[in-house]
Amino acid sequence: MDRYKINKIGLLNYWLYDEEEFYFCDGKLLLRGSNGSGKSVTMVSFFPLLFDGNKNPERFDTFGSRDRKIEDYVLPIDSDTNESTSYLYMEFYKKSENKYLTIGIGLKAVRNRNVDFWGFAITDNRRVKDGFMLYKDHLRKIPLTKKECQYEIGTGGEFVTSIKEYKSMVNRLLFGFENNSMYSELINLMLQLRSPKLSKDYKPTRLVDILSGVLEPIPDKDIQTISDSIESMNKYKETIDDLTEENKVINLLKNNFHDYSNIILYHKCNDYLKSKRELNEHEEELKILNDKLSELKKIVEESKKILIEYDLELNSLKESENKLADNDLNTLLESQKKLEIQLQEIKTKIIEKENSILNKENELKDTTKNIQKLEDEIYKNNKELNEIKETIECLIEDTGFSDINLNEESINETIENKKIIIKNIKSLAEKKYAEELKVDKLFNEISISENDIKNKNIESNKISRLLIDEANAIVDKYAQMQNNKVLTLTKEDVSKIEEIITNLDINTKNQVETIVNSKYNFILENLLKSKNITENNIRENEYQKEILSKELEDTKNVFDKYVYESEKKNKLESQGIKGKYLYELIDFKTNVDLNTRKLLEDSLRSLGILHTLIFKNKSLSIKTFGNLKQVDNSIIKYFDIIDKEYENETIQVLNSISIDSGETFISENGKYQMGIIQGTSDDNYKLKYIGKNIQEEYLKSLQKNIIEQIEETDTLISKYTKNLENINEDMNILSNEKNINVNYSNYEKYIIELQKINFDIELTRNSILTYHKDIEVISKIIKEIETNIFEKKENYNGDLSVEIIKNAEYSLNELSSKITSMRYCNNNIDVLNDSKNSFQNREESLYNDLEILKDELTENEAKINYYQKEIKINEEEINQDKYKDLKQKLETIKTRISFIEKDKDVKKEKLIRAEKDIEITESTINTKTQSIKDEKIITDCLYDIFKKEYNLGYSSYKNELTDIKSWFKNFKLEKFKAINDANDNFNDRINDYLYKLQNYAGKKIYKFDNLEMEEDYYKDIKDDNSKEKIKNILINAKRTDLGFKYQGLNLNLLELSDTLSIRLEETKNLLNNEDRRLFKDLLLNNVGDTIREKVRSSKIWVEEVKKIMEKMKTSSGLSFSISWVGKGKDAEDEMDTNEVVSIFEGSASSITDEDNEKIVKHFRSKIAQEEEKYDELEKNYVEIIRDVLDYRKWFQFKLFFKRNNGDKRELTDKEFSKFSGGEKAIAMYIPLFAGINAKFNSAKKDAPRIVALDEAFAGVDDINIEDSFRILDELNLDYVLTSQILWGDYSTIKSLSICELHHLSSSDVVSVLRYKWDGHKRLLINDESEYQNWI
Repeated sequence: MDRYKINKIGLLNYWLYDEEEFYFCDGKLLLRGSNGSGKSVTMVSFFPLLFDGNKNPERFDTFGSRDRKIEDYVLPIDSDTNESTSYLYMEFYKKSENKYLTIGIGLKAVRNRNVDFWGFAITDNRRVKDGFMLYKDHLRKIPLTKKECQYEIGTGGEFVTSIKEYKSMVNRLLFGFENNSMYSELINLMLQLRSPKLSKDYKPTRLVDILSGVLEPIPDKDIQTISDSIESMNKYKETIDDLTEENKVINLLKNNFHDYSNIILYHKCNDYLKSKRELNEHEEELKILNDKLSELKKIVEESKKILIEYDLELNSLKESENKLADNDLNTLLESQKKLEIQLQEIKTKIIEKENSILNKENELKDTTKNIQKLEDEIYKNNKELNEIKETIECLIEDTGFSDINLNEESINETIENKKIIIKNIKSLAEKKYAEELKVDKLFNEISISENDIKNKNIESNKISRLLIDEANAIVDKYAQMQNNKVLTLTKEDVSKIEEIITNLDINTKNQVETIVNSKYNFILENLLKSKNITENNIRENEYQKEILSKELEDTKNVFDKYVYESEKKNKLESQGIKGKYLYELIDFKTNVDLNTRKLLEDSLRSLGILHTLIFKNKSLSIKTFGNLKQVDNSIIKYFDIIDKEYENETIQVLNSISIDSGETFISENGKYQMGIIQGTSDDNYKLKYIGKNIQEEYLKSLQKNIIEQIEETDTLISKYTKNLENINEDMNILSNEKNINVNYSNYEKYIIELQKINFDIELTRNSILTYHKDIEVISKIIKEIETNIFEKKENYNGDLSVEIIKNAEYSLNELSSKITSMRYCNNNIDVLNDSKNSFQNREESLYNDLEILKDELTENEAKINYYQKEIKINEEEINQDKYKDLKQKLETIKTRISFIEKDKDVKKEKLIRAEKDIEITESTINTKTQSIKDEKIITDCLYDIFKKEYNLGYSSYKNELTDIKSWFKNFKLEKFKAINDANDNFNDRINDYLYKLQNYAGKKIYKFDNLEMEEDYYKDIKDDNSKEKIKNILINAKRTDLGFKYQGLNLNLLELSDTLSIRLEETKNLLNNEDRRLFKDLLLNNVGDTIREKVRSSKIWVEEVKKIMEKMKTSSGLSFSISWVGKGKDAEDEMDTNEVVSIFEGSASSITDEDNEKIVKHFRSKIAQEEEKYDELEKNYVEIIRDVLDYRKWFQFKLFFKRNNGDKRELTDKEFSKFSGGEKAIAMYIPLFAGINAKFNSAKKDAPRIVALDEAFAGVDDINIEDSFRILDELNLDYVLTSQILWGDYSTIKSLSICELHHLSSSDVVSVLRYKWDGHKRLLINDESEYQNWI
């Protein structure tokens, strides 16, 4: 089916590319070039970045390091600008519909800020540079901004601003996976395949890890849920431990606190009872005073009675006096008395008038002064009023409100409303200011962090230089080993060591020593092999020499070859039967040529006739000859009989052998036969037996040959012995040369320091990123606050800084005050004016009064003269004789009257004294009564204090309070020892306990320290001393209490004790409930569903991978397979994977109690094992649960292989090591190709099927590379590859776009040479338009 294929990829203003596009040929691209040419950077910038938008640093290094960050490509550190925008895009083409679809991302980097990201898709068949441009100003090619890009996309595509949205968009438009989890697994597998030199550096165990890593892990949200639950349970356990310990502390504290409270309660009860006793005594004293008052009242009553009697007698006497006085004398006396009285009255009036005048004059002076003062005060108030009005005008301006009208009746209400507005915006402004301070602090932290990075980079460079020097010194040490005699390193060895050392790895020493040891072991092994071979050669040659010596010794018996015949001959001779071998009895005739001689002797030897024993009258051999059949044409014509004794027997034997044919014959062509024995003689046969000369010559030749062999063997023994000496010498040299003194201590120290610095730099960079994120969050908060301020500021037009707003708030408060002051000032001026008018009226009145008084004084002075003259005339007339007797009687009456009046005065004085005593006594009684009332209040106060203390319940003495005296008596007896033994340093003892309860903010507080405010004990008390006493009592009522904070509540010790006891029980219940929820509700229901689905989908995927792998077969007949099997259990309380999965696959309702118990024990055991890996303070339950619930670790992948029709075997690392380089490559690639193919099979039918390989097929031979491309083609996979050496011109590749990248280190430009492989030849592409023909 026709599907989307990548048509081109492009970069704009990215890394060293101003603008560049790379075209694919049938969805395939090869980026080739030397190290540093930029091929890997180019590839990782697209694959898989443009598929999911993930710009994490490890994505930009195919080795997985975090050194490269995307901002380094968008805005390089050495750039002279502070911001830059880049674009990356990828165009897909679907041929059947002639449809183009482009995806891409925009990146904006600003110095010291996070990189801004946006993604887009063009779906309306427009193409980049053909209907759609990513830049403006075609001359300068300025990249579009984020907004401009969104506008250009318009309705002809999609535009997103988050990585999550981008990933979902690409999946939806191109791949169509059911969920992001499946899509993520594809991306993960693409990343694993992208790893450089995959075939060269990996092995089956690593491949198994890759395949496991491809499977999607349990989502973090599920992990977090379980982790939170575990942490909650641990917190519950910790809480239970803490509460148990705290309850112990509280119980100890309560014991001490009870003792202290007993002391307090004892003293308060004692104070009350003491006051009660004093009150009773004072009430008795009041009774005595009341008795005294009764006595005094009796005296008063008697005195009043006597005075009444005096009054009656006086009345009688005065009547008598009046009767005697009714005459002229009396008239004169009355006149005289009247004149004296009038005179005295006038004198008194004169004095009064004079005093009045003086007072009026003084008052007039004071009034005049007061008027002047009032005028001064009015002036002063007017001046103050003007100042207040000026201040008010300034304050109104400072408030920031222009709508404040002083003449408004409701001005105070208006100001209060303004205060509310200011209060609201001040609160927001302060929040904004606080957030701005945070931003400033964060920018300061960023600055400090950047300086820290800068300093650490300087330090890193310094250490790097030292490290490089150390590395060079170490390399030099090993380079010197090229000159070694035995342990000689090759140039390639040194280069490899140099590469390892310059990789600056902490394990460098082991890696280098592995190379050296490998070389050493190889040489040692060869030396040992050589030594062994040489020693064997020496032994073999010595043994050979012994054999040759024996052979030389045995040459004298060389002709007695057949032992059997020789024994037989000796046996017969011992019986008196003598015989000879046939060859001893004959010789060749002189005319027989050499070849015939060889033919005959070899044939006779081969037939066994040559060693036939000839006896006199009888012939015996291995077989007993019967009657020999004589033939006509026999071999006898070739022989002479040299021993006549055996002539007849010899002739008989020779005549039985034909030279033509027959039962026994030897033909001239070399063929022979005797019965079933037949054969052909050897042309190269050497004569040995027939003829004495031949025998002697053969013997000499044989001995010479053996001697020569012995000499050669001696030479070899000597040579091998010398070689053995050299080998032993080389082994000694090898041992010495191995012990090269290479010091790695500084090298390793610098690496550790460098790693630590780099780690610190990375942490600091992460902190800077966090700071930027925090700034972004805070900036949003500030923006929200500003919006809120603008909504709430209403008519406020002032500046929105905190200081100005505070000033406005202060101005509003001052304005209220000043308006009040202004009103007070106006009122004061009015009052002063009224007073001034009053005083002015009084002044005028005083002037009038003085005139009148002075006139009256003059008139009275005249009256005095008149009355003095009249009195003198009357005195002269009274002194006449006619009035003397009458005068005497009157004198007697007057004398009695005078006595009575005097005694009456005495009696009155006594009465007054008695009444005064009564008053004093009554006053004393009143005072005493009030004092007793006060004392009663004091006593009641002491009782209240005691009762409050009692009601606290802090005392351990719990007897019911019926009769307080009896209660106190019993309490005193019971607690006397405890009270006396109580430690006065109670506070010091309590501090230790409070420290242990600091989680509850335990502190000493005071109880009853505010009783003055709580109870009005003073309202009926008149006496200040009593008030002071009450005050002291209330102050002394204060006692130390223990206050605690618990969940926002203030609790005392007993309340805390009860609360914590309850909480302990509740926490235990919560722990039990959480335990049940964790292992049943969460594990078996919520997370169990996720695990069940993951395992199910993984099994389906593995099964599909297995089918694909088993269908594929290499050209050498090698095929592979895969399985995913559950692991066994690790501990007694655990289950194997199959059991666990079986329980998970069942519904929660079908799980038995036994299953539930098993699963609980299993996961508790797993969690406990993981917890042991962490320190107590470093436990990370997210990581622990992630490991425990990582279903991928419950299973293991197993790889299998077979050759042609052989048995299937597991592909272990050991078996893998036996593979050839090409077979290893295929073994690595096939499972991964099959895996990603299976993933693509789950996508929609027209989805692109692309893999990316960095340093593809490195170290693989051409045959297997060609096979690999065939497999990719069979799986219908497109690809983008990087390589230093590949050209891709293989017969299994139908078409391929090839881009050769060149980049000089001194240049900031990447140049590209473009080629196309058409399946037969490689063509150079000169014109971009040629690419259009590829579609």
